[in-house]
Amino acid sequence: MAGGSILSACAAGAKAAPQAQAGVIQLRFQANNQGVPWNASTISLYQQFVDENFNALPQYKGLHATVDTNQWGNASGQIADVLAGTGYDDVVMVCCNDVPTLMNKGFLSPLTPLLQRDNISTTIWNQGHLAADSYNGTVYGMPAYDGTTVVFYRQDILDQMGLAYPDPTWNYQQAQQIWTSSTGKKKGSSAHQYGVSLYWSAAYEQMNWWYHGWGASPMSADRTRATMFSTQGVACVNYAINMVQHQIATNRSDIPSLAAGDFVFEMGHSDHLFPAAELLGIRYKWDILPMPTWPVAKSTFNTIDMYGLMKASKHQDPAWELLKWIQLGASKGGTYDYSWPKFQIKASLVTPSILSLWDYWETTVKQVAPVLATKSIQWYKDAAVNNYAYPGYYFANAPVTAAGIMSNWFGQIWAGKIPVEIGLQQMENQINATESLEAATAAQGSGATSLWPVAGAQLG
Repeated sequence: MAGGSILSACAAGAKAAPQAQAGVIQLRFQANNQGVPWNASTISLYQQFVDENFNALPQYKGLHATVDTNQWGNASGQIADVLAGTGYDDVVMVCCNDVPTLMNKGFLSPLTPLLQRDNISTTIWNQGHLAADSYNGTVYGMPAYDGTTVVFYRQDILDQMGLAYPDPTWNYQQAQQIWTSSTGKKKGSSAHQYGVSLYWSAAYEQMNWWYHGWGASPMSADRTRATMFSTQGVACVNYAINMVQHQIATNRSDIPSLAAGDFVFEMGHSDHLFPAAELLGIRYKWDILPMPTWPVAKSTFNTIDMYGLMKASKHQDPAWELLKWIQLGASKGGTYDYSWPKFQIKASLVTPSILSLWDYWETTVKQVAPVLATKSIQWYKDAAVNNYAYPGYYFANAPVTAAGIMSNWFGQIWAGKIPVEIGLQQMENQINATESLEAATAAQGSGATSLWPVAGAQLG
């Protein structure tokens, strides 16, 4: 049922990749393999599809694309290869700190002019995700997949406790009530049963969507100044911390613990869906809910993962054609067939980034995993299509350093060593000082940089 087993079955009939002809423009790209093993079967299957649906098409005559078998993500490796003049990819797939590392240091080609030239509307993507892949109003990356987050819950445990199931329109107060009511001792055990697991990490990646729900933001619009120490921000963090301190919530999030009954509700990422199907399956009574509506707005997590065009590529226009194919498939009479995105959904069951493909994803998932046919998986789509799914935003000048600062102070907050207000204020002050210093250093060194404006510690 998991993506790996599907790939193994599909790859059994995969053909050997044909040899590229001399004089053909060679392109290399990183494929998003979210949720599946990156092994020989995966690579063989992916390359076969590329050979048959890109390399063999008349409109791409003279081009030959190869799936990169070595580097997935890995911005530092790409940068090292660029500086060495060899080995880098034409199209990269990156996430997390790799996004600002490549984007803000000048390694990615701006895509806005190309999107406008080819009349590709940016409304095809979730707007929160697109904003995370943009900088100063310019798009530098196309969203790779929408890893929206929902709430899995054990209906059988609620039945045992005599508790009613929440309505999908629930708000955070109703959620708090049922999470509190379902906290206690596990049935037949002296172990503690938490009401809920929280999808929260001690860094920017998962903090942003929480803050949106409270009407706050961890940073300014231009991403150069920390703003997490606000009235709304303090209220948001206190809400989560209070639940943890009263043992209503735990800040770990995984399906095996939900299956073990360690908690009743679990805030789960998109890659939790198939472990849930396998571990919960038909053995337990369970379903899926959207995130509750928080005090100010509806909000949930989305990924930052994106495809980008490397500025170092010697073949910018051909690489752009490859990038368009990765996102949209081949163009037939001005209409794209979404061949590659649909293939990836079939092969790895990854959630789409193109909003119009969510119905296709839902249908495919229910065919591949019949146990999910009766589950409310539509809430993944709802979050993306209705634009209440937010990725983590990164700080402009020192994103890796800022992430470390946040991790440090949140670690102390979660451990109860310091009050929320003090931790957030120290976090904000330290990040702002670092951002200012890095901005000044970058300005001073800008005149000394040439084609690749990267220096030492700025690599992250």
